[in-house]
Amino acid sequence: MKEVQFIRRNIERWKDTETLVEAAAKQSPDRLADVYVELTADLAFAQTHYPQSRITIYLNNLASALHNEIYRNKREKWSRVVTFWTDEVPDVMWQSRRLLLASFVIFMLSVLVGIVSTLGDASFPQLILGQDYMDMTMENIRKGTPMAVYDSDNESAMFLGITINNVMVSFNIFVSGVLTSFFPGLLLLQNGVMVGTFTTFFYQQGMLGEALLAIMLHGTLELSSIVVAGAAGLAMGNGWLFPGTYSRLTSFRMGAKRGVKIITGTIPLFIIAGFIEGYVTRHTELPDVLRLSFILLSAAFVIFYFIILPFKRNHDANKQQLYKERTFGEKFSVTFAFLRQNWKLWLQLSCYLLLPLCLVQALALNAMAGGIIEGGMLSESVGDIMPSELQDGAGYLVSYLALILFNYVGVSILVAMLYSMMRYDRDHAGGLSGVAFADLKQMFFKGLRRALLLLFALSLLTILYFVIILLLVSLSLW
Repeated sequence: MKEVQFIRRNIERWKDTETLVEAAAKQSPDRLADVYVELTADLAFAQTHYPQSRITIYLNNLASALHNEIYRNKREKWSRVVTFWTDEVPDVMWQSRRLLLASFVIFMLSVLVGIVSTLGDASFPQLILGQDYMDMTMENIRKGTPMAVYDSDNESAMFLGITINNVMVSFNIFVSGVLTSFFPGLLLLQNGVMVGTFTTFFYQQGMLGEALLAIMLHGTLELSSIVVAGAAGLAMGNGWLFPGTYSRLTSFRMGAKRGVKIITGTIPLFIIAGFIEGYVTRHTELPDVLRLSFILLSAAFVIFYFIILPFKRNHDANKQQLYKERTFGEKFSVTFAFLRQNWKLWLQLSCYLLLPLCLVQALALNAMAGGIIEGGMLSESVGDIMPSELQDGAGYLVSYLALILFNYVGVSILVAMLYSMMRYDRDHAGGLSGVAFADLKQMFFKGLRRALLLLFALSLLTILYFVIILLLVSLSLW
């Protein structure tokens, strides 16, 4: 990788690290440690490939400053017990959002496999759930108490046993990431097939509604936490498989650290789910409306905590600051990073606004080129009045001025498009998602007027400059 590409790719992150060092006292130790690992990896890369470069010196000084902040003696605040779940877990879930989506997709596909297999083979439930469990469940159904399995033991003992079992299941999914991300996916497949088989079996018995109301009472939190644990396992497994610019061991450590935070964040949910399964699920006489309300409330909490809260905390952090002092290289890097994120809207607006202008400009260019090739662009009737040299010069000048005008307008439109997109993205929480030209219209025309005025002023200054030069040349000849 060339040095300039290395700098462009990472300069924004280094600037953020400078800000982090200045406010290190307000940051969590884990956050500082994560940034330090990334920074030292960049430093090692720079020392290997650009040992005499100024960027290597810069990274070394920055790493030293961050190192001093991390290893300064300070006591851990008790408030971190709270901020771990309110700040750190949502932040790491945002970093792992694609892994969470992958875990969810694997799990749901596995549920579908269980459903299809059970519908196609009556013996499949015995294979997946075990013959003893199936015999007990069929006996309970014949007695008219299909959910009696949740009332078969002491409440406290059941709560403790179920909670430990669920935590161990999630821990096994996470730890299996040591063997690459294939194995967490395999365990998600196993759990998903069991869920699909279980629900389809009760559907075949005509008791799907009652089964879902009983199972999802605790299963909403429990199954969601298993999916989240799958994301933790995938995070650690991907550390082995996709180290990027880091060493494989460093990448694995970073993935494992993310995974530990994720899996720790699910422990309270497993405890709550175990309590519900041990003390509440057995009470099938509770009103269906009450049980359904509790299920929906649990689902709303899971969606808020693992999806909405991470989005709200981190989405605005990815937005570019408009009014910030940057070097030319930083401006170039930030602009193209923004265009990569929003290229679809950029392409749509370009076709809508610039394509007609390009067609007209092509006609002007064709007229100018045709005049040069054919030796004249005016009709023969005009040729009787004007010399051919004057005809050629006038036609060429008109076409050339038209090209300059179209270039000015085109550049102004591009600047106004980018300005309006960045302003809208900064000012709206939803960013540019679902935005059309009508939403940007006011800011676009405001930016277009400013760009045209700026280009017009620059053109006048350029003309004035050449006039002064010509006057000075003329005076020198006297």
